[in-house]
Amino acid sequence: MRLRGTNIMRHRTILLAGLMAIALSAAGCGTSQQRASYTDLPIAAKSTPTLDQVSAAIMRAGPAKQWQMKQVRPGLVEASRSWDKGKHQIVVNVTYTATRYSIAYKSSANLKARGGSIHWAYNREVNRLNDEIQRQTAAL
Repeated sequence: MRLRGTNIMRHRTILLAGLMAIALSAAGCGTSQQRASYTDLPIAAKSTPTLDQVSAAIMRAGPAKQWQMKQVRPGLVEASRSWDKGKHQIVVNVTYTATRYSIAYKSSANLKARGGSIHWAYNREVNRLNDEIQRQTAAL
């Protein structure tokens, strides 16, 4: 009898562990994430660049990753990216000085933006833009 009770407990433990694993993996499969923040990042250039050089590097970075760039004024570029025939869209503001830059969320379409959460594709695309800005400015 005791052996049988031990087997039941073992099966319950295994079943419970399996259900917890499924629940935890399902929780990680959602499409929303905390929106990534790119604030006051240093420009790691070889020398001290001018504001115009930083602007040109940022303007080059966008098209390399399918972003459309619009110079709003010195120190501010609006970057937009759309895909799936315009169904999804991201708009961010890139503010910059000769030594630092930030990428800030402005708007989006069909990316489930709520509070500080958004579809994971936003973070992927903005991270790609950020990586390219770093690559372009590092060459200055």
